[in-house]
Formats: sequence, C-alpha cells, structure tokens
Amino acid sequence: MNNTRMIRVTGTGRLSLPPDVTTVYMELTDHNKDYAKVVEASTKHTIEMKDALAEIGFEREKIKTTGFRVDVETESYQDENHYWRERFVGYKAIHSAKIEFGVDNERLGQVMTVLAKMPFKPTFSVSYSVKDLEKARKTLLTNAVKDAKAKAHVLAKAAGAKLGPATRIIYGNEMPYFVSEGMPKMARMDNAMLKSAGAIKVDINPEDITEEEQVNVFYEMIIE
Repeated sequence: MNNTRMIRVTGTGRLSLPPDVTTVYMELTDHNKDYAKVVEASTKHTIEMKDALAEIGFEREKIKTTGFRVDVETESYQDENHYWRERFVGYKAIHSAKIEFGVDNERLGQVMTVLAKMPFKPTFSVSYSVKDLEKARKTLLTNAVKDAKAKAHVLAKAAGAKLGPATRIIYGNEMPYFVSEGMPKMARMDNAMLKSAGAIKVDINPEDITEEEQVNVFYEMIIE
C-alpha cells in the first residue's frame, strides 16, 4: 500500500542577459525668486534641450518627461537674538526626462556631447536594461521550476520515496528589473570645461545583467 506525503521545495531561477537598451536620464534645474519666471525658464531650457537632441536624430516625442516639480528654496540664518530661522530664497524647478536607444557608444557620446555644451548645464546619468522583460521573466520562472523539481527528486530519492506530481506553485508577483547602472549622475561642468569640450568619446562595455526568481513548489511524495 502506497503512503502519500507532501513535500515543499524552493526553486531558484537565475538568468544573465547582455543589456540591449541604453537609457540616459537628464535633469534640468532652474532657480528664480519669481514663480512664473522659474517655470518659464524650465520650459525654455526643455525646448532647447529637445531641439539639440533632435539635431542628432532623436524624435522629440521619444524624449519623455519622467517628473516635474517646483520646490520652495529657503536658507537658515540667525536673528538678532541668535535664534536660527528659515527665510524664503526663491523657487527651484526640476524637470526630469529620459531618452532610450540601443547599446551604442558612439550614440551615447553624441548625447553626452550635446548635454555638455548646453549653457544651463543639465546633469545626467546612464543605465542599461533589457528590452523584452516579459520573455526574461518567463525564462526565470521556467528555470526556477526546473530547479525545484531537480531538488525534489534528490530529496525524494534520499527519503526512499517516489516523487509524485506538483500540486501547487507559489511565486512572487514582482517583476525583476533587469537594469544596471552604467554611470552615476555627473557633476555639472564649469564654463571652462564647456568651452574646451569637443566630441566626447565613450568606451563602455556594460556587464551582463543578472536577476533571480524563486518559486515554492509542493509535490506529492509517494512512499511505497
């Protein structure tokens, strides 16, 4: 007579993929004591940045805004009684945007050259990612289930039992990112650097992006 028991095994799927998408994140910051003027300046600089990127072949609609905000700026000071106070300095408008293209050092160098020559000095950072995230996640889950099954076979054999069918699978719903940082946010270039900056050449070889996914699989374990 067979005796059936349940066994739960955690399987881990790992996947390393070469990145095929470059993302350049740009940030424009403007300051002014007048609210309307700081918004106007931010809009003007955004248009100028898009115009410059369009000149090297980027479609304007592909330059996506990821965030925009206007903050109040204050500074600390001591009053006549030596108490620390805060006073209004002005407004700061921050416009964040991004562009995406394939992994191409020449193209990246063109973008960096354009940004470096802008008089309002945007900051930027670069990251690399995988375009087909859904396909990558399916592969991760498949690898995780295969790993769970292999472990279950080992455990069942060690227990002198026969592995039965899987009865339940539990896994997380969070999509793996498949993103790696290629370059941290760069400091703003000073005027001397701007005047001397020529065409920027880039030699970046992004490493493969590795993610993992775990699943919990319940199997029947048949003890004969």
